[in-house]
Amino acid sequence: MGERQWKGRIGVISFGVFLILVAVTWLNYPTFPSEIRLLSEDLRIYYRPVGLYLGLLGAFGFFGVSFGVWLLIIAAARAIFRQGLCRILADASGGVFFAGCGYVSMKYAQGAIPRDIVLPLFIVVIGVIVVINGVVRFSR
Repeated sequence: MGERQWKGRIGVISFGVFLILVAVTWLNYPTFPSEIRLLSEDLRIYYRPVGLYLGLLGAFGFFGVSFGVWLLIIAAARAIFRQGLCRILADASGGVFFAGCGYVSMKYAQGAIPRDIVLPLFIVVIGVIVVINGVVRFSR
C-alpha cells in the first residue's frame, strides 16, 4: 500500500474514532449538551464562566484521555510503518496533550485535585510536550 493511501485511510479511521468517542462521551455524560448551553449563556451574559461545570469537565476529561490514547496508538502505528519522525511526533504530542489535559480535567471534576493545582498541572503537561519535541528534534 502506498504512503498516500495509508495516510488517507488513517485520516478516515481517525475521523470515525473521533465520532465514536463523541457519541460514547455523550452517552456517558448525558448532561453534556445542557452544560455547554449553560456555559455559553454565562459567556454571553457575564463574559466569563460563572459556574463550575463539573459534568462538562468530566466529559472533556473522558474524551481527552480516550482521544489521547487513540493518538498514541496512531503514533505507534506510524513508527511501525516508518512514516517519518514529524508525523510520529505530531501524533504523540497530540496524544500526550489530550491525555494529560483530559486526566487533569477528570481528576478535578472528581474532586481529587484542588482548584489551585489545575493550572500548574496544565503547564506541566505543556512542558512535557515541549521537552519531548525538543529532545527528538535536537537529537537528529
